Amino acid sequence: PRKFFCAAWPSTTPARMTSQRLSDTASKLDAASKLLRAKPEQSLIGDVGRAHGDARSAAASLAQQARALHLFDILDAPETQAVACIADLDRHAAVYATCAGLFLSLCGGVVHKLAASPCADVLRCAAQLLRKTAARQAQASDAGRLEAAVDAVGRLAWQPGSAAVLLIERQEGLMRDALQELLEAVEEGAGEQGEGEGEEEEELIHQPALALAVRQLLESTLSTVHASRAAAVRSTADSGQSRLAEQLSA
Repeated sequence: PRKFFCAAWPSTTPARMTSQRLSDTASKLDAASKLLRAKPEQSLIGDVGRAHGDARSAAASLAQQARALHLFDILDAPETQAVACIADLDRHAAVYATCAGLFLSLCGGVVHKLAASPCADVLRCAAQLLRKTAARQAQASDAGRLEAAVDAVGRLAWQPGSAAVLLIERQEGLMRDALQELLEAVEEGAGEQGEGEGEEEEELIHQPALALAVRQLLESTLSTVHASRAAAVRSTADSGQSRLAEQLSA
């Protein structure tokens, strides 16, 4: 009679199983992050301040659990402890996703525009930390990025007036950068033109009249944006929605 011999399947080590669980959880967090980032405006009626506080607390709890998992050296821990630790983090991530989603549902306009990416970044950074932990490549800087993402959620301006001020400040910064780059390019171009052999150039920086017109346009726009920001700050302060008031009431 023919004899059959079955070779034993190589057993999967606890470390490899834990690594796979970490990777799977990281994928779930990445998916949840994308959902938050793409969440459409709903502008539901509710207590936005309380929802923001809940999201901030949930983000802090998630970061604390992720940091503990990182320091725990989970890949070398007993399998039962590793499973429990990953399950706890998964629960904290689910709570945060729910709280952040509710907060975004109550936000509209400029508030939603400013809040969506920071809320999603918490889950994205947590997923990155888990993925690197699974590969034994996690460093303190990875945990630091998660902490920074949590801090960004805590600093979100959920009052429309304060959010408008922040958005205008960003635009003002972009305009200042554009003006500075133009001035530097014109200065460098003038030096190059003086050292050249008289070759005709069609670039803006070698056409003084056009360069001056663009500079005047940027300066005028920057002045308008600056005036808009000042007006927004005054309006926010008058209505009791300044960022200082928000911090004191948090």
